[in-house]
Amino acid sequence: MKVIWYTLLLKDCRFFLNWFRRTMERLYFKSQKKFLRFLKVICRALFLKYHKAINVRGFFFDIRGKVGVTGNAKKRHFFFKEGKSSFTEKKLKLSYYQDLVRTKTGVLGVTLAISQ
Repeated sequence: MKVIWYTLLLKDCRFFLNWFRRTMERLYFKSQKKFLRFLKVICRALFLKYHKAINVRGFFFDIRGKVGVTGNAKKRHFFFKEGKSSFTEKKLKLSYYQDLVRTKTGVLGVTLAISQ
């Protein structure tokens, strides 16, 4: 929870994605979906409570790839956003970062954008 708080406070996407990459690489693949649902609830709660105090207008989190499945399974797309996180609006200042997470079942593409 402190990692998410510091990410929103510092508006540094790399800090969060490095932590997320290390955590997902260590997780057993059947518990990845539960972890992502938990992360979604925590991020939403922190944003709704503190977005005015830390001067963040919104964030966008996106994962593409095999999340929680093995073998020749269909790839999944998991994302959540809160507040304003438009990539086309010129007035918003975005802190944007993409990374790859290598798990035992494949590679996940992860995107995080924080708008100020």
